[in-house]
Amino acid sequence: MPRTRAQRRAAQGPLGGLDDDALRRVLTFLSVADSRRIAGGASKALRGVATSNELTRLRGSESYVLRGSDHGVVHALATALGTQPWRRVSFTYHACMVAPHFEQITNAAMPPSRLRIIPQRRLLDAPVVHLREDRVFPFQVVDRDSHEDLITIGECCVLSGTLVEFQLPFQLQLSSFRLAHGSCSVRNFGDWVFEAFDGERWHVLYECGASPWVEIPFGFDGPAKCFDVDGTAVASSRFRLRMLDVVAEHGDHDIEALRCLHIRDFELFGTVLPPWSV
Repeated sequence: MPRTRAQRRAAQGPLGGLDDDALRRVLTFLSVADSRRIAGGASKALRGVATSNELTRLRGSESYVLRGSDHGVVHALATALGTQPWRRVSFTYHACMVAPHFEQITNAAMPPSRLRIIPQRRLLDAPVVHLREDRVFPFQVVDRDSHEDLITIGECCVLSGTLVEFQLPFQLQLSSFRLAHGSCSVRNFGDWVFEAFDGERWHVLYECGASPWVEIPFGFDGPAKCFDVDGTAVASSRFRLRMLDVVAEHGDHDIEALRCLHIRDFELFGTVLPPWSV
């Protein structure tokens, strides 16, 4: 009795179930001799190639497109492109919402070591240094769970010119970015720009007028939003969010004293340009 096509494929082994295009892609990683082995031998050879230093180097010689609006560059750096769990830590710091006291943070997402987060603050009233807690700010930026306890006074009532810069270990052709904002003054978080540095000057990729969370009720966090940038955005390893001069824009000194910079859930999306590595 003649065999069906499914039966013939089953007889050919596990690789026989792949369509022609997928099969060709798999076999390009193996030598001819390896490909002619039995399924177990070919599988072992394929695993060896997949974990080789040569493939690791070749992988980083091509562009890598970050798809979707969930996992981007920050997640990739924190998890070795999804191959490791995001490291989480617990720590104690000086909280400063009402009166100085110690706050215990548990299971906080650790900022990626290869992502540099550099704030430059201009404040209406400079807080006591130990209450500003500079070491907590990067945790606040990458946090996705909106722990209100992570908010520090070092980002309250910022003046125009305040910024936070993000430095990557590779160049990125940015397509969009995501951020959320803590409840403190979220309705006033407007008049800012997101910029990229091309090696000579900063380029504005996105400009915000009114706060994206102007309709949020008082006391609630601003949920994460994605912001698309110009498709011709420059490739860069340095990006920053900078607060504009609201006095020059609106002629109202009261507005400037109402803005805070409690960035949460920051993420970048686009195409990672070579060379890069896990």
